[in-house]
Amino acid sequence: ELFELGFRYELRDLDHYLAWGCWNNDAIGHEQLLHSIFLGEAGLVMWSELFPSENYGLWNNTLMGCLPYLENFRRLLCDWDDVLPCLMTPLTSDNFTDTYSWEVRCMAVTFYIQTFFDHFGRPPIVPHLLPMQS
Repeated sequence: ELFELGFRYELRDLDHYLAWGCWNNDAIGHEQLLHSIFLGEAGLVMWSELFPSENYGLWNNTLMGCLPYLENFRRLLCDWDDVLPCLMTPLTSDNFTDTYSWEVRCMAVTFYIQTFFDHFGRPPIVPHLLPMQS
């Protein structure tokens, strides 16, 4: 839970710095975009919800389960400078395959980690997957 919470706050801090224009123009809308990356209604306050027993949101084990969260993460990253051109294409159920999902996830996560490191001088806190239950 601490890794997930740390990730959420660090992502918010970096986004505030890099997408300050979006926050100035539409703070509520941009906050909603940020919260839409994560499952649940708690936003950045996780302890008000049950601890998950399976991977969810961006880390969902099903292809269509992660689509809306990955698309919103991609949209958030597109407001940053120097976003990778391959992240500019919207994700839809028509173009979202297992291979493309993996490619976009890898590119988005790599871009986020490198951008965070470039601005804060250390690697970010990132969520961890829950082990698969048999």
